This record gives sequence, structure tokens and C-alpha cells, in this order.
Amino acid sequence: MLTREDAELIMRVGPGTPMGELIRRTWVPACLSEELAGPDCDPIRVRLLGEDLVAFRDTAGQIGVMGEHCPHRNASLFYGRNENGGLRCLYHGWKYDVSGTILETPCEPADSRMRFHLRHTAYPVVERGDVIWIYMGPRDKQPPFPNSTTPATTSSPSRARSSTSTATCSTPGTS
Repeated sequence: MLTREDAELIMRVGPGTPMGELIRRTWVPACLSEELAGPDCDPIRVRLLGEDLVAFRDTAGQIGVMGEHCPHRNASLFYGRNENGGLRCLYHGWKYDVSGTILETPCEPADSRMRFHLRHTAYPVVERGDVIWIYMGPRDKQPPFPNSTTPATTSSPSRARSSTSTATCSTPGTS
């Protein structure tokens, strides 16, 4: 039987925990592709490894997974508008692309350079087999996506898509 300390060591997966840091060094499933039905669809909430995230598909069909809360005023990006190549926070209108780059800061003065010095937390993603996979670990330790002919990128989310495999899942007791 595990001691309380050993159980805590292997069961806690939040940021900064030993098991959390280990799991973050692998590609993990974030959500199903069908949950992001098409370009500019509503964002969805995703909770992985103790972190609150949002996932969205931009106008070009690229997938972004980023921290749920806007770094400007901590508003939830789940309520944001997915429009014209990015996710816009409804509080002050800051707009982010899939890599976390701030595209627009309409509440700032016209000559403000703030958006060039900040970046929102965003993670590399790969869409394979109708699943959206995410890598949450250090960029310099990012492994290539398994069984992938397209190498994963270390600077921004991968845009690789594959439709070569289809999984059909059923819940016990349903047809």
C-alpha cells in the first residue's frame, strides 16, 4: 500500500508536480475533432493536467489551444468571439491567434507597443485520427508526434491533419 506522500507524488498532475511534468513531456489527447466543428466555431473549454484551457478552430481551420483566461484582465476566453483568424476577448477586445500572438489591442492607444511584448500561453497541437493532441511541456524537449510523417514544430502549433483513420466509439448500454 502506498503512503500518503507516495500517493500524492504519483497522483498530482498539476503544473510543477513531478507526475504533471512527466506527462507534459508527451503528446496527450485534448479533445475530439468533432468538438471543433468548423472554422470560426465557438471555443470549447478543456481541462488538462490541472490547467483550464480553451480550444478553437480559426478562420483558416487551424486549431489553437491556449490558457482560458485573457492575460489582460483575466476574463474567460471561452466567452470570446472566434473571428477573422483569431479569438477575441469580450472584455477589452484583445485578439489572439492560435499560437498565442496578440493580433489586436483595441482598448490601448494607437501608438501602444504592448502587444509586441506580450504573448498568451498557447500549446502545440496536432490533429490525427479525429483527435486533437497537445504537447504541454518545454518547447526544447518536444518530441515528434508518434507515427507522424509531418514533424512537429517547436515554435507554433502544428497544422498537420490526417483523415487516414477513423475511430468509432460506443458507450456501454448504447447502440
